[in-house]
Amino acid sequence: NTGIAVTQVNIENAQAPAEVQDAFDDVIRAKEDEVRARNQAEAYANGVIPEARGRAQRMLEEANGYRDEVVARAEGEARRFDLLLEQYVVAPEVLRERMYIEAMQNVLSNTSKVIAIIDSGFQLDHPDLKQNLWTNPGEIPGNGQDDDKNGYIDDVHGWNTGYNIGDIPTEDHGTRVFGVAAARGNNGIGVTGVAWYAKVLVVAKTKTANLTATSYAIKSYGYVIDVRKQADKTNGIKGAPVVVTNSSYGIDEADCALYPIWEELYDEMGALGILSVVATTNKLVNVDVVGDVPSACESPYVISVTNLGPTGALASAGYGTKHIDLGAPGEGIGTTLPGGTYGTMSGTSGAAPQVAAAIALMHQVAPQCFKDYYAAQPAAAALYLKKVLLASVTTGNGISSLNVSG
Repeated sequence: NTGIAVTQVNIENAQAPAEVQDAFDDVIRAKEDEVRARNQAEAYANGVIPEARGRAQRMLEEANGYRDEVVARAEGEARRFDLLLEQYVVAPEVLRERMYIEAMQNVLSNTSKVIAIIDSGFQLDHPDLKQNLWTNPGEIPGNGQDDDKNGYIDDVHGWNTGYNIGDIPTEDHGTRVFGVAAARGNNGIGVTGVAWYAKVLVVAKTKTANLTATSYAIKSYGYVIDVRKQADKTNGIKGAPVVVTNSSYGIDEADCALYPIWEELYDEMGALGILSVVATTNKLVNVDVVGDVPSACESPYVISVTNLGPTGALASAGYGTKHIDLGAPGEGIGTTLPGGTYGTMSGTSGAAPQVAAAIALMHQVAPQCFKDYYAAQPAAAALYLKKVLLASVTTGNGISSLNVSG
């Protein structure tokens, strides 16, 4: 017993010795950091783990759904094959034709390439034509404005060169030409054109007193040139990617040397990659001798077409080993007529649009290497396509000495 009694101890203001104060503070901060880190880790785990589990569950469900879809599709294809096999045994020719039509539809229905037909007028709402009618992607119908700034007001489906308006008159000849080239196929009505799903831009060279043949050519082909240039400039957002024109008209026994502007227009279109299919005269004459505009023109981008009868022999139409490139069927060809009706067409006017449509088809089925070539060098690619076309004709029937390709 020391005789000392402790009655009260107050350490509220006590401080660690100065020499250990820093170490003491570090320990406290370390413990606080540890608690904070633990809390953060727990919060992260509570948030991330359920999210990860949910994501994993969704991935599993998607994988199972994809598996079920693939299996169902495979089972469906197997059933379809079994059904086709049964149909083939019963009617092989019918099945082959149907499968060909389905394949044509799949290959040809997705195309941006356009045929430009220059003619008298067209029935735009014909039930077998309206689906294949080109529509200007940059124009608002009927508002009286040049919405796409191409210099033409309300050119929704093409242009009327006689009156400088977008309204297209209904005429017999142009409606027939349109139908031969591109009446809608596999739709259960009417007739089928050569290019079932090609888009057709129409140019109506409406007759007016103040327009000469060359004036029509300048305005008609000039419109085609303008919309093609616009398509090239905007990568197809505006304008029309025209690859071929059809002209089932002309001036009989005329000298192309007296119509140099026509040649210049064909060359200008050719530089853009546009081939120009033209019908020759319906007179049985040698156009190399008597002349014809435009089928005796010298532009390499022109393809001149004569008329062949049912046997493949020359009908009553122009010929010439220098200027007439090939012949196409042109007698009694089924086509569209105004009033939503149907009939036939004969003459070089019905032969030429089949060739124009064939060129559109060649673009549609061309391999990617040609499409790349055409994009890079459109003029050279167009001439190559013409060369391929002429090399693929059926020769003989007494016309080998009457045209370029035989």
